[in-house]
Amino acid sequence: MPEEKRTGTYELLLTAPIRTGEIVAGKFIAAAAFMLIMIGLAGMFPLILVAFGNPEIGVMFSGYLGLRSSRFVRVDWTVPPAR
Repeated sequence: MPEEKRTGTYELLLTAPIRTGEIVAGKFIAAAAFMLIMIGLAGMFPLILVAFGNPEIGVMFSGYLGLRSSRFVRVDWTVPPAR
């Protein structure tokens, strides 16, 4: 919500007839959809490489596997340690 305070839309969110959980869920779904779209668009490049070249499939697969697993590392960085 700090972004909303900075842009001046915080009051709009507080007066909207929706719960805070719905706001958080909407932001999460929007971020997940954006990430899926970007990964899907990036998935076209391996298809082009396979169609017109002779790439190493294992290297491409491990890169996408690392991309998928990087989101779990990011979640781990943002969670504060237990006390």
